[in-house]
Amino acid sequence: MAAQTLRILVIEDNPGDVRLLEEMLVPTSDVQYEVQSFGNLSDGLAAVSDFEPAVILLDLGLGETQGLDTFTAAQEGAGDVPIVILSGLGDEMVATAAVGQGAQDYLVKGEFEEQRLRRTIRYSIERQRRAATAEERIRTLAAEEPGFADIVMNQPDGVIVADSTRKVLFANPAAAELFTVAVDDLVGSELEFNVRPGASQMVQIREDPRNPKYLEAHSAQAVWSGSDVHVLTFREGEHIGFLRRLLNSIGL
Repeated sequence: MAAQTLRILVIEDNPGDVRLLEEMLVPTSDVQYEVQSFGNLSDGLAAVSDFEPAVILLDLGLGETQGLDTFTAAQEGAGDVPIVILSGLGDEMVATAAVGQGAQDYLVKGEFEEQRLRRTIRYSIERQRRAATAEERIRTLAAEEPGFADIVMNQPDGVIVADSTRKVLFANPAAAELFTVAVDDLVGSELEFNVRPGASQMVQIREDPRNPKYLEAHSAQAVWSGSDVHVLTFREGEHIGFLRRLLNSIGL
């Protein structure tokens, strides 16, 4: 099997840091890395369309821009390309804030080794891929069942759509909050409990003996994009039958 080629765009104005990254990204039997680097944001973003990187490694402290302003500008110019922040020790709080605004991850300079860099790149690409897939499913859902999409995105109950293998295809923001994970991490994961169509059940999602967390779940079967799926709603406390009303409203 031929090795996968990943194009890595590095936007970093310290030549020593760039050289270290290039030394870490040596080819393996599975992955070939093609690296392009730029010392300023404008040149780096100008290369995105032609180079088509799989990921961008971004220093927040560039000469022309600093901190979150750097990330905001990069995010606007990068399109769907995942961004990993390269953070100095003093910028870790800013890097964390950038992750909260959409960066896939961050690495603290001088505190990561080759394996961590490779793993972060791989996971960031996969999370971005899952997010894009989820967005496409949402667009499909909105086109096919606009009433459903409108309701679930603004519903305070958690709503999850899962396939027959319990793989999560869609989750609304409320579900992510109840499961205490990001939507991107919930989509693509597998539910850790058996789904009982048409029945209410209590599910434990945090196995902390001192502070366990239980949710009441109710599920029904539906058809989405031609496939049989489970539609589940979750809430803490007594369920009031929102799912039944939801499915009735779209004629399922």
